[in-house]
Amino acid sequence: MVEISFTITPGARRLVRHVSFAGNQRTRPGFLRKLIKIREGERFDGARIKQGVSRLYGTALFDRVTVEERPVEQSWVDLVFHLEERRARDVAFMVGYGSYELARGSVTYTDRNLFGSGLG
Repeated sequence: MVEISFTITPGARRLVRHVSFAGNQRTRPGFLRKLIKIREGERFDGARIKQGVSRLYGTALFDRVTVEERPVEQSWVDLVFHLEERRARDVAFMVGYGSYELARGSVTYTDRNLFGSGLG
């Protein structure tokens, strides 16, 4: 018989000192803050950070989202969300021919991030 014992020592509780965003050219920081729901002064929570990243991807505005944790002091950490924005604007042309209308065509313009608000 072998006896195994473990000692688990919790680490220091870390708090979020500052949340910032890098790489967002069109998207407003206020819109991004609403999505991640992580505020300065709150306890660092990896699960909530993952949820925030999922919400950012869920907007379909970003090709890539990464989070950098920058330790500041013993119990404080800064979070930097690095964003790679997807192309939000698109122009499409259609040309066709029908027996009733004969020649026809159209042009459509789409903006999936209108004024940086995430609306499209």
